[in-house]
Amino acid sequence: MLLTGTFLLSLTSTLDTDQKTKPVAEQEIWDDYNSFRIKYIPVDADYVQKSWDIVEHNKKSFTKPYGESSFVVFSPKIPFYATTIMGASLTRSGAMLSYQLEDFKIAPLFAINASSSYTFLKTADGSFHINWENFLLKGAKDEDKMKFQASLFKNGTIEFVYMKMPEESVLKAYAATYNISIVVLCHFKEIFRNGFEEAYRLGHSIDMNKFKIQNGTVIRFDPLPSCPKYEDCKSCVNVTVLKDLKITHPCFWCPKLRICSSKKDYFQNAWTRSGCGAHEVSDPLNCLSSYADVKAKWFNKLKPFFIIAIMAPACFSIFLWQRTFFVSLTSTFDTNLAEQDIWDEYNSLRIKYIPVDEDLAQKSWNVVEQNKNSKTETNRDRLSRMVYTSFKFPFYEELLSVIFVLRSGGISTLFLDEWLIAPLHDINARSIYKYLDTGDSFHVNWENFILKDARDEDGMRFQASLFKNGTIQFVYMKIPQQSALTAYTATNNISIVVRYSLKNKFHTETEIEKNCCQLGYSIDLNNFKIQNGTVIRFEPLPSCTKYKDCQSCVNATVPKDLRSSRQCVWCPKKGICSSKNDYLEKAWKRSGCEAQEVSDTLTCISPYRAMKAKWLKNVMTYFIIVIIAVLFISSLKHSINIIYKMRKALFYHGLMFLSGSFVVSLTSTLDTDNETQSDLEQDIWDEYNSLRITYIPVDEEFAQKSWDVVENSRSSTTDPNSESHLVFLTLSFPYSENQNNEISVTRSGEILSFYYEDWLISPLYAFNASSIYKFLDTGDSFHVNWENFLLNDARDEDGMRFQASLFKNGTIQFVYMKIPQQSEFIDYAATNNISIVFRYNVETILRSDGFEEAYQFGHSIDINKFKIQNGTVIRFDPLPSCPKYKDCQSCVNATVPTDLNNTRSCVWCPKLRICSSKNDHHRNAWIRNGCEAQEVSDPLNCLYPAEIKSKWVFEWTDVYIIVIAVICFFSLKHCRPSEIRSRMRSIMLFPKAPN
Repeated sequence: MLLTGTFLLSLTSTLDTDQKTKPVAEQEIWDDYNSFRIKYIPVDADYVQKSWDIVEHNKKSFTKPYGESSFVVFSPKIPFYATTIMGASLTRSGAMLSYQLEDFKIAPLFAINASSSYTFLKTADGSFHINWENFLLKGAKDEDKMKFQASLFKNGTIEFVYMKMPEESVLKAYAATYNISIVVLCHFKEIFRNGFEEAYRLGHSIDMNKFKIQNGTVIRFDPLPSCPKYEDCKSCVNVTVLKDLKITHPCFWCPKLRICSSKKDYFQNAWTRSGCGAHEVSDPLNCLSSYADVKAKWFNKLKPFFIIAIMAPACFSIFLWQRTFFVSLTSTFDTNLAEQDIWDEYNSLRIKYIPVDEDLAQKSWNVVEQNKNSKTETNRDRLSRMVYTSFKFPFYEELLSVIFVLRSGGISTLFLDEWLIAPLHDINARSIYKYLDTGDSFHVNWENFILKDARDEDGMRFQASLFKNGTIQFVYMKIPQQSALTAYTATNNISIVVRYSLKNKFHTETEIEKNCCQLGYSIDLNNFKIQNGTVIRFEPLPSCTKYKDCQSCVNATVPKDLRSSRQCVWCPKKGICSSKNDYLEKAWKRSGCEAQEVSDTLTCISPYRAMKAKWLKNVMTYFIIVIIAVLFISSLKHSINIIYKMRKALFYHGLMFLSGSFVVSLTSTLDTDNETQSDLEQDIWDEYNSLRITYIPVDEEFAQKSWDVVENSRSSTTDPNSESHLVFLTLSFPYSENQNNEISVTRSGEILSFYYEDWLISPLYAFNASSIYKFLDTGDSFHVNWENFLLNDARDEDGMRFQASLFKNGTIQFVYMKIPQQSEFIDYAATNNISIVFRYNVETILRSDGFEEAYQFGHSIDINKFKIQNGTVIRFDPLPSCPKYKDCQSCVNATVPTDLNNTRSCVWCPKLRICSSKNDHHRNAWIRNGCEAQEVSDPLNCLYPAEIKSKWVFEWTDVYIIVIAVICFFSLKHCRPSEIRSRMRSIMLFPKAPN
């Protein structure tokens, strides 16, 4: 009985434990398609702390204290299932998402209404880590704040680490209430060779009811080898993949779809539906024959029917051709169909026009179409796709590795006004495009390119190719008749163009070429016939402007035309190289470079001789100062008493003046402190003196006038349904030293850049808010009106109205039309985490030590100090700053404001080659690199171009020596040395003046 009772008791307790307790041992789980092995480690506190400290103790980590979303680019790309991750959007809700949201989701703990701050780090080995801190669910207690980490490694491994988690019962309750998920998810589409398209949803979700998540838990997702990654028959059938820890499974090849599968992976549905089982290949010897034999057998049976079907239309076509031959021949002679070589205006591009070369066109087109590695963009609503090329494409003054492929028929940067490569561009067109990076070239095929109001049968096909040597090639596969294309051009503003906008800064501050040159070439569709098989090639030519020193410049020649060349010449005044027939031609003439141009290497002066000339000049300058001082003392023997009396009087008057100013300023300061800040118009300056913020408590007339700009315009656009709207601005909005013309407007009250981490403009931001917004682009300004802006749990009558405006000069303006009472508004701000902010981030790599620093500029309005009410206006005006100057001369001649009444001179640091007021964002780098000891504040101490300095110094050296010798002789003849010493001693000691 005792043994029986003990056995039953132990059995009961075991069953109870199995029902209540979650696994505490390490476990390995495999996902549905055997593509990921998930390892669950209940507790490993040491490893967790070590992983957490990688981010926390690294100075290069970047923190988002307010938890806004950020877009981060991964370099190198991280493999993830059948694709690679180029970048991710980091959210405060505990997840990494793709920019398009539906592509992938990596979430160690995701809740849509959560708030947190996070810190992220990209390491040198290619891994990426993000730490979420103060992760608080809506309605949760402060003591239940969580800390966890997600890491992505170069080999595709994903790891979740949990530092601080609430008790199991509390976490389980939160999971049930807030729909918390721990998930790795991937969406992608596969277009098979037979035209069949299938969408896949891959990944794995951790069940929190089965696995205990606590302090020190680690979850690791390791990618497993899979059959679908193999793209040819032989490599496919020679491999095996894991089915579980002990058993492997062979890969099979389907010739019909040209895919590799284990028949247990995510291709299993396509494998069954397409009948791949009937002709699957599992032996390398059958790779070249199995499907080909089946195809040949059926072709031989149907061969007679094919011949009949082809011959009948051919005979009819010959009959029609005889009738239309003379008409087509006449129209052929009307159009210029000969091959041509054209040179652009500045002799920087050679354009070769080939009217028809169908073999070359088809061969180039098939490079993309027949390559399995080519990628397809089928979403017609997506404006562009960012692509990182494996090589740097040389394009005029730049090396391009990040480009945007546009659905409108072009390749560009984020800003269309910088450069554009377009075989056929129209902003309103839609298309499907496919692109391929071969390592030496980059190709884009546009298909079904349909212009606005065009017929479906007029869908066009064409290609653009970029080659490693800088050559650009356009190929046209399917183009409408010339008359139809000309008609479309007149109504749709079509362009075939290679364009580069060069903004070139010269040495002096006043000589800045704004929109210096529009380089490139545009094909005139009235002069050149674009038809099926047309090829246009743009080949870069050598240019003098690329040479940056005198020696290499004068030794170079560039082609003038096909038969002759032109020598490069150097301008010492500007430090530029030109052929006097390139885009620097106007600057050359305007700056007087003709008079001092250098065309001989012997005239170029070495850096050593330039430094020697500078040293000699400084010695002579100090020597002249000493001689002048001696002459002044010897000739003004009796002026010491007068100077002494004047100094004394000036001292007392200055003291009285300063005392009075201090009393007045102190009184005004005390009076200001006693008044209420929120009711006064104020000027505030940001931390780095880069922004002046003007706060106007109430100006209802101005606010109404600004609001009506959008409301009364028929050109304004409303988007009541979408979360955000991507807008291409006609103006380039300046911030820091950058220009932006691609922004996103959201219904939560913010304007974002295309990259989330760049900048944020928010007149009133709340994460859970809803609104209707209307925007207008006037060409010189951009305005957004938010209406019926409702916060979470707010009443309908408290819907707000406000506006944000961006101006061409960089000014930002917020206008508030309808705001709740101050007490209610402050309550809403406390519960909804409202912010009024303008912020942008800048990363700088200093030249000397290679140290990278990230700066956050802008200003946040404190709602508790400034009253936001109906009619309030807040304006952000950019101020001149020293860091914008890039050379010594322009730097030391500049001053910047420090407040409304005072200015500060800019100084130059030769070591870092930066300009600073020592009170801006460079102040830490200034101190760290010892710039104080070598700073330059005098233009005479800047290193001029060596030719001018040495020429002036050496020509006048002999004259200086003769003049100084004469002055010394006469001054010493009439002034005894003992008398000079006694007078200098009296000046230095300031004795009492004699009566």
